[in-house]
Amino acid sequence: MTIMFAVLGVGIVFALALIVDGGRQLGALTQAQHLADNAARAGSQEVDLDVWRTTGVPDLDPARAEAEARAFLFGGVASGRVQIVDVTVAGPDITVEVIVNRELFLLATRPARAVESASALDGITESTP
Repeated sequence: MTIMFAVLGVGIVFALALIVDGGRQLGALTQAQHLADNAARAGSQEVDLDVWRTTGVPDLDPARAEAEARAFLFGGVASGRVQIVDVTVAGPDITVEVIVNRELFLLATRPARAVESASALDGITESTP
């Protein structure tokens, strides 16, 4: 009887550790998606005013857009577990790829990776549900 309780106890602890690790990994993925999305949104506000005034096209200033996305992530919003993989600016679009690392109890630490994009817009546009 004692051996059975010992085996069941180890199995229950193992199962609980897997549940906690799975929840932490899902939390890391959600955090990575939110950080990448908001960093892209922050970078998409850096419109090159000279181009916009002459052409009417809201192109981004690549250096300022990338700097603003990085400043958002490392300006106190994200903790030390976040790393930027890539920031790409092409015309009015900016794409940010972020990795969030969380320490897990039982499983090996796996990075949560997210890629999100945003665009600079001129005026109010119709939103689609």
